[in-house]
Amino acid sequence: MRKSATNRVPVLARLLSCTLVLGCAALLGLPTSASAGTILIYGQQSPLDEVSAAFSGNSATLTTHGVSNPVSPLSIPVTITQIGNVTIPAGAAAPAFETFVPSLTSSTPQVGDEKGGFSGEIIISSLPGGAGVNILTSVFSGNGILSALGNSAGLRVPENVTFTTAEADIIAAFGGATTAPGNLSLSFTNVIPFQSGAFTNFTAQNSGLMATVIPEPASIVMALWAVPLWAVLGMLGYRPLRHKYKSSKA
Repeated sequence: MRKSATNRVPVLARLLSCTLVLGCAALLGLPTSASAGTILIYGQQSPLDEVSAAFSGNSATLTTHGVSNPVSPLSIPVTITQIGNVTIPAGAAAPAFETFVPSLTSSTPQVGDEKGGFSGEIIISSLPGGAGVNILTSVFSGNGILSALGNSAGLRVPENVTFTTAEADIIAAFGGATTAPGNLSLSFTNVIPFQSGAFTNFTAQNSGLMATVIPEPASIVMALWAVPLWAVLGMLGYRPLRHKYKSSKA
């Protein structure tokens, strides 16, 4: 016997309920937001090397100087303590080099103990001068903020940093990609001379932390459940048929 529209509706209603229940369970079982993941932590190997800051009017530059390695005077030897999601034991890290290309620059006025507008490129590579393996390159434009007070300072880029890498552990942290967005911060210690008021030319040692925003599986689940959602909307279309069938039967 051929089933009528009235017979189909209860079945569709049950399918609708099951679809909604299963969908909600899947979404509740997985994270629904992205998370920040640290992908690189490093520090200088020698206090002889330095980052130099130069100021002239509103213009400012930050430049890497490798005094301890005369082969590359524009790169600083660094020790990496975390790469991707891997923490590196002390003494096990391969040598790497930090290079500002060619300098980090800003032409924005200083406000209080901060100066914004920094742009530039920071390369962490296996060889001096950005050569060898590209462990991590960070590029940002106009959103770096330098702060300095006393004998400490820092540069932070809170968003819109573009990372590129050829390092397997970082590619894994990127979910298989070689590029990703994120943020970074550099910490300057042993700032000479002491900073107070308007910034003056200084030298310092630095360490860095780079982090990226990593999508979590919930985004995939949402995409997969888009199909059942359209199916649900289609099911709702049977409701007018039921009323129409009842009216015609009466």
